[in-house]
Amino acid sequence: MMIMMMSIIEYSDYEHDDGDDDAITRLTTTVKFIDAAGLRRLIQVKNKELKHMKGLAATILTQRTGTSR
Repeated sequence: MMIMMMSIIEYSDYEHDDGDDDAITRLTTTVKFIDAAGLRRLIQVKNKELKHMKGLAATILTQRTGTSR
């Protein structure tokens, strides 16, 4: 992904005609779409991780309250 961003930056440094602006726009849109998809996946993984941690915390709490009685 970083390579794509670098190529966009390098490409934008050169002179180009107006037709190339559409290609740059499509490329940047694609990169942003990929970034958004990656962030959505990261949120899914973190939510699953949080559910697991909450389950472990509930188990520990149940065990501690069971032994203290």
